[in-house]
Amino acid sequence: MNVFLGLALLATTVGLADAAPAGSPFPDSGVMPPQKASIRQTSQFLPMRDGVSLAMQIVLPSEAPAGVRMPSIVRFTRYGRMGGNTVQVSGSDAFWDVRKYAVIAVDQRGTGSSFGRVQYGKPELDDMNTVINWVVAQPWSNGRVAAIGTSYEGTTAELLAATGNPAVRAVAPLYSDYDYFSLFRPGGILNVGLAQGFSEITAAMDAGGVASPVDGDTGNARVTAAVAEHRANPNLANALRGAEFADDIAPGFTVPEVEMAPVGLQQALALARVPELHVTSWYDAAVAQDVLVRYATVAVPQRVVIGATNHGGSISVNPYRAPGPNTDGALPLQHRLAAQFFAPYLLDAAPPGPPQNSITYFTAGENVWHSTAVWPPAGFASRTLQLTHDNRLGTKADALDGHAALPVVTTGPHNRWFSQMTGEEVSLTDIASGAATAPAYTSDPLPSTIEITGTPVLRLGMTASVGDPSLFAYLLAVAPDGSVTDLTQGELRLVHRKLSPSLPALHSFLRRDAQLVAPGTPLDVPIALLPFSATVPKGYRLRLALAAGELPAFATVGAYTATIRASSHLDVPMRERPDLDAAR
Repeated sequence: MNVFLGLALLATTVGLADAAPAGSPFPDSGVMPPQKASIRQTSQFLPMRDGVSLAMQIVLPSEAPAGVRMPSIVRFTRYGRMGGNTVQVSGSDAFWDVRKYAVIAVDQRGTGSSFGRVQYGKPELDDMNTVINWVVAQPWSNGRVAAIGTSYEGTTAELLAATGNPAVRAVAPLYSDYDYFSLFRPGGILNVGLAQGFSEITAAMDAGGVASPVDGDTGNARVTAAVAEHRANPNLANALRGAEFADDIAPGFTVPEVEMAPVGLQQALALARVPELHVTSWYDAAVAQDVLVRYATVAVPQRVVIGATNHGGSISVNPYRAPGPNTDGALPLQHRLAAQFFAPYLLDAAPPGPPQNSITYFTAGENVWHSTAVWPPAGFASRTLQLTHDNRLGTKADALDGHAALPVVTTGPHNRWFSQMTGEEVSLTDIASGAATAPAYTSDPLPSTIEITGTPVLRLGMTASVGDPSLFAYLLAVAPDGSVTDLTQGELRLVHRKLSPSLPALHSFLRRDAQLVAPGTPLDVPIALLPFSATVPKGYRLRLALAAGELPAFATVGAYTATIRASSHLDVPMRERPDLDAAR
């Protein structure tokens, strides 16, 4: 959802510090030469079927010979089609222009210089279809359209696939949100910091902050009139507070929250069968979890790349290294990967063979990329670690219940959620420092290096001293010197503890599935921690910390006391890696 990534110039240099890790999926690692584009651009208003006009920019390569037809990149955005009040073409758009693609950038309804009232998800499809049909009717179009975007624009890229328009041949959503509920209410808990921050930023944009001029608009009169209509846009933070469950319709909107993102359009995506390239990170909010859910449940051709970075891929995130510039898969190389992915579908090349679905993922610690066609990958087994009354994490079941005073922890601003808004680093050590104030269960030192790849699942038997509690769980790695880093986390508002019948270890978050919690009620609580892939070296210990809330991101009901039953345990997908014992 990052509004500060913008449209980063691709005339940057990358890969100067380190060689790409083994198996990197990104092409041409190393220095990226400046993009030199000779372009011609125009802008106009295009009426939609209901009469509302959207502003769009048409960017064409001026070096294309007359009569040559070219594919098009269509980009829908609510952040301003030119990235601000400018008419300067971004480096991202110039990247495609150099490769003889047309770029059509559109201010989403109710944003930028477009008229109307903002909507998200399913209500946008008709506008998208109108624009696509206009594009393919132009004399410079070869009738083929693709979409690419980072963050919010990645979500709209996937929505273009859901239109079912046959002109849409491939899409590349990068670090995009498949399900807004898992972003703004992960585990069913309101991400109040992100909701409020995003609401304030977009409100300033809608007030004219990203309204670019449109050709032929004398005195900017129509743009001024369009911006005035944006005053009717709903206050997003208030709307999200009013949508407690995934099937609730947020105040000011027309569809349930589940239909405001691609997750609510699974059937349309499956019918369209548009090939999709997804690039994301283990540490980008809950995006990797949603990418894997999509891979398992939506029958479209998919190529998935999951790294270890912040939102957008500019900064490396690794439990065993300090944050720094990402030299393996920053935005320029993501675009090069997308250009390779698009070519068979968009250009006059040999038709692509049968698509082969694949996931390429980065294993932190080992610092190697792996590839698989199935998820979870082969070779991993679930190991059960018991939570004992004396705060140990071990293989032997305990006969005694334990008691814990669960606090509200503070993990700081550099968390996996706020990176969606700021594009800044994700500090795993800051998160671990916050979790250090919570009661924890710790294993013995590992006799051998292990690799954890997949989704750890915490299964708690418990009671809580308050009604309607939430629970936060942090899986940590503890070095022999006592330093601690975060591996992953999970959270759940316990009224959502009923599992989804179609998503193992995950929850539906539907109103009909809510199960109220009274103080002292015995509960069986499964919590899927977010998926990740990392090695944990020999001699390290695993630690599970539990908390009642997390600041500054989440709304909280405060601390409470819990009884943890002896049956409670953590299932961890792992395998032994003695071949790495000497690596540290």
